Amino acid sequence: MATKQGLLVKAGETRSAAPLGIFGNEMTIKLSSADTDGNYAIIEDHTPPNGGPPLHRHSREDESFYVIEGQFVFEVDGQELYAGPGSSVFAPRGTAHRFQNLGVTPGRLLVVVQPGGLDEFFTEIDHATEGAREPDLNLVLPVFKKHGLELLGPPLNGDRKMILHDEQAIRELVSTFVGGWNAGDGQLCGQPFAPDADFTAVTGQHAKGRSVISKVHDEILATVFRGTHNSAHVNDIRFLRPDVAAVDVTFRIQPMADKPWLPRYSSCGFVATKENGSWSIAVFRNMVPFERPLAGPLDRGLLDASRAAIEAGND
Repeated sequence: MATKQGLLVKAGETRSAAPLGIFGNEMTIKLSSADTDGNYAIIEDHTPPNGGPPLHRHSREDESFYVIEGQFVFEVDGQELYAGPGSSVFAPRGTAHRFQNLGVTPGRLLVVVQPGGLDEFFTEIDHATEGAREPDLNLVLPVFKKHGLELLGPPLNGDRKMILHDEQAIRELVSTFVGGWNAGDGQLCGQPFAPDADFTAVTGQHAKGRSVISKVHDEILATVFRGTHNSAHVNDIRFLRPDVAAVDVTFRIQPMADKPWLPRYSSCGFVATKENGSWSIAVFRNMVPFERPLAGPLDRGLLDASRAAIEAGND
């Protein structure tokens, strides 16, 4: 319930039980949602050098930032905004945003959210993570969902580094699968898959679980695909969330005179997920493209672009 009289919160004081630790930042609540009957909340953010929150989006609150100390870069829906002391930045609800302290000393921001509620989110995050700088996603994602927030990506300071690390891990899944194929080792082919993975082959056959996927590959590599050589080109990796990626791969089996039925290539899409720091394939769909009459210029353009991408992967 909103206070009916004046309220003084002195420097260093907070309306919560103690300062909050949020992804490496220290926050003090200067006016809580309860103080304003849910109309707004005011928070002071102490951001360490190179620090800042992960990419996220609010569905309920507008968020305004006033720089007290330090030099910051804000990213709001892809737009970079550089702000020093005395500058204000506005991130409307629905925008994907994050920021980073560019200085070598801690920075300070005054954050106003309207309507209130984000202070309660921060309090719950603090309790769930105990102030950890890199918290467990399994702990924080339910809190994000409860308060109408989405976690979309890493902080600015770790964006490229983390993406490159995760991209390499995902490419290694493909390399392991291909290595197992070329060694005739179905167990190695199955290694990149999650224990409960879904696998659909070019024939439409469906296999459920790493164990079955491994056994199927042991069988086909000992018989119909015996002696074949596979190669792969990763065309695209798109991160849907920090722990979920959609991957497009072209597989190509070297032609063999005694196996004229071998396709020139197959087009594969799979979903990779990250759990406890490790990536695995959760859903795998492989297909062999077929020829059909073209519908029109758009259809032709898409086909030409796809063929060009495949040929580029062969270079």
